[in-house]
Order: sequence, then structure tokens, then C-alpha cells
Amino acid sequence: MFKRIVKLAVPALPLLGMVVICLAAMIGDVMGLHQPCEENGIVEWCQFVALTVSGCALICAACIRRDLTAGLLLAGVFFLDMAIREQDALFDQVVHGFWVVPVGVLTLSALFVAFKRRDTILSGLEAMVKAPDSALLMLGVFTILGFSRVIGYKKFWKTLAEGTGAADGSWHSFKRFTEESVELFGYMMVLVWAVEFVCYLRRNAGTDHGA
Repeated sequence: MFKRIVKLAVPALPLLGMVVICLAAMIGDVMGLHQPCEENGIVEWCQFVALTVSGCALICAACIRRDLTAGLLLAGVFFLDMAIREQDALFDQVVHGFWVVPVGVLTLSALFVAFKRRDTILSGLEAMVKAPDSALLMLGVFTILGFSRVIGYKKFWKTLAEGTGAADGSWHSFKRFTEESVELFGYMMVLVWAVEFVCYLRRNAGTDHGA
């Protein structure tokens, strides 16, 4: 009975770890650093690490699976571009808006390689969609690009503040904390999926032969 429970619980451990990391980062920012997920806070760096690892994992997979190269490469670079954008304040120390330079170089390089291997663009993207737990990727991307943008809508928070009598500007901190925390959950879902996806490709390396 105990072994059966453990067997059922093991697949949920990555998601449990994701939740623990997110909560620890949020509590660390608020209780430890006494700031609501500001620049260079714990949440921001966790976002950066999650995106970077996700992007690098997909790029490594693209190098291994030649039949999926272009699709996986473009997806990996997309997440790396997002990681760079999340640390725009760090790049701004060079010159304001400097983050555009590494993003541009990275994207153009990926497009060049993808064009040379354009026959593998659809196969790579299809592999991502058809892989187990692809719903986690979809949910993560929707959380990042959809839900977090809606929950971070300034007019929504301003109207809420006016309705609760808190129109003194303090709502800005609550807005940022909520938006950044939701984004972190989305990034962590993508990270969990990316790691499991690479493991899935390695397990099936013997049955799915690269081009």
C-alpha cells in the first residue's frame, strides 16, 4: 500500500517543488527583503533562472534531435529572449534599452539556423505539442502571456483601489507583487515541462530516429 502511494506521488513531486519554490521566493521578497517583487529581487531572479534553464534545455534537445532542430531551437531562443527581457534593468546599466542587442543577436542567429533547417520547424513544434504533459506548457504560456497581463492591467487595479478607498497609490505595490508572482508560476510550469520534455526525448531516442 505504501509503495503504491509513493508510486502515485512521485510524478507530482516536480509540481510540488515548483509550488514550494514559488512560495519561498514570494515570502523571501516580502518578509526577507521587505519589497514586493521589485527589480533584482528573489522572484525576478527565479523567473530568470526558470526561463534560462527552459531555453537551454530546448536548445540542447535541438542539438541532439536533428529531425526536430529548428522547431526546438526557435522555442528555446524564445524563452531565452524572455529571460533577457526580464533582466532589462541589469542591461540598462550598460545603456538604456541595451537588452535589445543580445535579444536581437540571439534571435537573428536562431532564425538563420532555423532557415537552413526549415524542414524541421513544424516537426519540432509538433513534438512539443504531442509530448506528454504538453498541457503544462500550454498552461504556463497562457499564464505568462495571458493571465498575468490581465491581472496586471493598471486600470483594473486603479478601479479596485478607488472602490476600496485605497486610491493613495499603494495599489502599485500590490499590483506588481501579484503580477510578478503569477508570472513566476507560469515560468516554473514551463521549466517543469521543459525538463520532462527533454527526459521524454531521451527515453524515446531509440524509437524516434533523427534525420
